[in-house]
Amino acid sequence: LDEIIASAARKQAEEAVKKEALKYAKVLQTANAGFWLFAMDGRLLEVNDTYCLMSGYSREETLGAGCVLTVDEEENARWLAAHRELLAGGQLRFEFSARRKDGSPYEAEVRGMPVSWNERPHVLYVTRDITERKRAERALAASEEQYRGIFNASADALVLWNSELKVVDVNPAYLRIYRQRREDVVGLGYPAHYPKEYVERRQQLIRRALAGEVCELQTQSYRPNGELFEVEWRVVPVLHRGEPHALAIARDITERKAADAALRASEEQYRAVFEASVDGLLLWDAGQRIVDVNRAFLAMHGYSREELVGETTPVFLPPELRERCADLLPGVLAGKPCHIESRSRRRGGEEIEVEIHGVPVLYQGRPHVLIVLRDITERKRAEQALKLREEQYRVIFDGSADALV
Repeated sequence: LDEIIASAARKQAEEAVKKEALKYAKVLQTANAGFWLFAMDGRLLEVNDTYCLMSGYSREETLGAGCVLTVDEEENARWLAAHRELLAGGQLRFEFSARRKDGSPYEAEVRGMPVSWNERPHVLYVTRDITERKRAERALAASEEQYRGIFNASADALVLWNSELKVVDVNPAYLRIYRQRREDVVGLGYPAHYPKEYVERRQQLIRRALAGEVCELQTQSYRPNGELFEVEWRVVPVLHRGEPHALAIARDITERKAADAALRASEEQYRAVFEASVDGLLLWDAGQRIVDVNRAFLAMHGYSREELVGETTPVFLPPELRERCADLLPGVLAGKPCHIESRSRRRGGEEIEVEIHGVPVLYQGRPHVLIVLRDITERKRAEQALKLREEQYRVIFDGSADALV
């Protein structure tokens, strides 16, 4: 009876082992990862279909091999050393480059673990093809490197904000312009002591950029010592590591604003002098177009400003003066002043005698010619009358028969 019971128990145990083996074999063959089962001596005892598809080798070509057929000798040696450690009860994870049967390369991730098979120690390796993942990682790394190069090279201050309104990154230009240290900025938001309106206005722009909008603003920014300076802010939506972020681009425009103010003051001064002159003034550009004209000139000729500005052959120029201007203006632009006397024409066709001075000037940073035109009609008449009287006197003087004493 004891033998019958023992025999039945053995059969039951064998059936359980067979069922477990069948279950294991089913899992092995249907898994979406490659499985290799190695014996203690390093022989490959079993592989699943996934590994065969991955490597291009058939089951018959791989079974019994001393190691995986897709690695070089150095990899083989490393593998066998790791295999012995696994048999001792350790675990293993590493990545390696391999080649399929057709010679094409692929990259794999391997995990190894000791298992008991048929009551003997074996090693089970699970491998996954990570070629696409590695390619994506390399592309991401290249993109990150490119981003970092551009980010760090920018002369504008760059601040990367996340959806929690915390600073993720800043570039060297930011640290220089804002006079801050990286550790005092990254991972933080706006300091609590900053004015509420100052913070809320900027956070509003960041939120809008996180929602996909491009925002711009000219304002003032703080430095840690309380100093204010002029900035031009632009906040744009970006994806950083797959998540929406806002990139704030700040340009220090303090000097530009000061230069603009100085230019406006200069322009106002120019305009005051230009309009106050009693002589007619014309400003010509390098294309020989009239850029500006003052009130004295308009009053002298009877034209409106709109009739003259932009013209290259204005109606007040007689043909002979038109030709002389075409010859003289390039020389004046080159730095050679001119002085001539000629005639100019009023709206009604009346011609007046004029004295013209042409001098080179810079206007809005570009070479121009300033024409100073003075009406000398009365002076020329007076000179002509004086000349006539002198001639009359000379005739009388020379024709007298009496001696003059």
